Amino acid sequence: MSNKPVDLTSAGDKNDRQAVWEVIRALGKNGTKFTLKDIGKKMQWAAQDNRLFTYLRCLEKGGYLEVVKKPYQENIYTLLIDKGIDAPRLKYDGTKVTQGIGREQMWRTMRILKTFSAKDLSVSASSDDHTVKLAEAKDYCHHLRKAGYLKGGPKEGYVFLVSRYTGPRPPKIQRTKSVFDPNLGKVVWPEAHHE
Repeated sequence: MSNKPVDLTSAGDKNDRQAVWEVIRALGKNGTKFTLKDIGKKMQWAAQDNRLFTYLRCLEKGGYLEVVKKPYQENIYTLLIDKGIDAPRLKYDGTKVTQGIGREQMWRTMRILKTFSAKDLSVSASSDDHTVKLAEAKDYCHHLRKAGYLKGGPKEGYVFLVSRYTGPRPPKIQRTKSVFDPNLGKVVWPEAHHE
């Protein structure tokens, strides 16, 4: 996949794994078995497409899929774990990708708290699996305020603007320090246009 900022990648680059996951969930519901060719046909991709095969290996190693391997036959897959609509974010060895988890937790927590300080957000958004550091909460609040999702500031505290909730996926702070909203599929705050 791509190292470019999310807003500069093609729709295919951004959504390959999500698209594959949606097809797997549709094919594998109620324990129905499926093959690589079944997925490829639904997606109109070649079954030997490396992106497809790589993600299936990640899902297998992560315990989401079971594979029946028969000599001289194509692999047959069964969906074991369906975690919902969002594609599991996995490394090649099947372990979870942890990058971005803090922002996902903060985005959910902001909607619940509605008013908070960066410290409140850091504490409330932390879980047993992932601790949100205060510096991360401060940075995220700073950028979301600039992009118009929050009002207030570090001294008086922040207020989450419910009218700016665009969906379940957290806005991303890109390397360019612009804010990309994956729910809208666009940059909502380019740093160059602001202070």
